Amino acid sequence: MLYRLLQLPLAILTAAIFVDVMWPLTSCIAGEGWPQFRGAAATGVANDSRPPTKWSATENVRWKVDLPGAGASSPIITGERVYVTCYSGAQEARSDVAQRHLSCIDLATGKLLWTESVPAAKPEDAYQGFLREHGYASNTPVTDGERIYVFYGKSGVFAYDLDGKELWKISIGQDASNRRWGSGASLMLAGDALIVNASEEGRSIRALNKRTGEELWKSGAETLELSYSTPNLATTADGREDLVVAIAGEVWGLNLETGKLRWYAQTQISGNITPTPIVESDVVYVTCGRPVASHAIRVGGKGD
Repeated sequence: MLYRLLQLPLAILTAAIFVDVMWPLTSCIAGEGWPQFRGAAATGVANDSRPPTKWSATENVRWKVDLPGAGASSPIITGERVYVTCYSGAQEARSDVAQRHLSCIDLATGKLLWTESVPAAKPEDAYQGFLREHGYASNTPVTDGERIYVFYGKSGVFAYDLDGKELWKISIGQDASNRRWGSGASLMLAGDALIVNASEEGRSIRALNKRTGEELWKSGAETLELSYSTPNLATTADGREDLVVAIAGEVWGLNLETGKLRWYAQTQISGNITPTPIVESDVVYVTCGRPVASHAIRVGGKGD
């Protein structure tokens, strides 16, 4: 399992640590990969893993590597490489000098293989308030095994090959929520579509062609404000795939091909929405902590 070292007092991270999981690198994560936020099925589960129950600065740690800066995103794994994002510059409370970085690390040795950096688009949200708790690199990358896709908020979405060559980039907006908390949702892949929750930057959910960055569809609504949740896929009993998006007061099921609304369900979850919907069979589970509320919704309906 991969962890990033906490930089206190802020809940942001400055080093990648590989904890010795007591199974060969050719099994589980090295074989299946960890291609996106919360793993292949977005469940947070690594099949057949046997992680240690304790570790220290020296015990059960295989390697540790310093990163170019802090970050709150999760690492992903494909093949024998780890990819993770971070940012630098803004710790001096100057968002105008912030940069984002994508770093590639050898899974077996922890050697830093390369880093690609992107200057922050201007204007960026000020490095103050709650933004200081997570910073400018909170969106976990996603991979299809051939490319690495990263989301840098107002600076846009970028695609790289596995060796760090930039393939394309696209802006998805430079708006900000009324709270100016910065970007938080992670990318996900659905076939040839790269799904972006651009609620913070453009009050929209977007599907991009993963090979070119071309926009396939855009579903916009002002009610998307304060949705920092990463969407998920749910399969109905008859095999139809719906894109599930959690927003304040509602859960949406979107047509994956067009972005059109297929169904929605009202919830008691208000305020900012951050947890990813969990899918088990044809049931979607959504929750949030402020106020505390949880719902289970069976997919496959139509309308309300």
